[in-house]
Amino acid sequence: MKQVIFIHGYTSSPNNKKYRILKEDLDRVGIDYSIPALSGGENPHSEDWLEIINREVKNSKDPVVLVGHSLGTRAVLLYLDKFGKKVDTVILIASFNNDCKLNRGRKDEHYPDFFDYAINIDKVKKLPISSLLYIPKTMTQLTTAKVNKLPKN
Repeated sequence: MKQVIFIHGYTSSPNNKKYRILKEDLDRVGIDYSIPALSGGENPHSEDWLEIINREVKNSKDPVVLVGHSLGTRAVLLYLDKFGKKVDTVILIASFNNDCKLNRGRKDEHYPDFFDYAINIDKVKKLPISSLLYIPKTMTQLTTAKVNKLPKN
């Protein structure tokens, strides 16, 4: 069995409607998951998010599937770049690009420390990750049919 860890986007939370629906679907098909509440609200800090992601990965007894949405994709990549931990699969939904100068000014600079430096993408690509998937759509455009296709073991 694998554990799916969802890293939500800017100002979202596990209580957001899309995550409540996702929880129902994952419970129905028996997939182990966590959707941690990431701190900071409208002014999140990357180090706080990375500590939470690291705790979630460390606490998993099973291979980890990291799923990031929007700002959560940046957090997932920062985590992999900083910690270099082994995860089974990485799924990035509606990802940011790696242009720090461009992205530091987004959303009135509410989350600039997520873009303090460019992620070493080559380093991340060399990590022992079974699959790295990029989905250039928003979370709300994904259907539950795609959730049903996640492997159970």
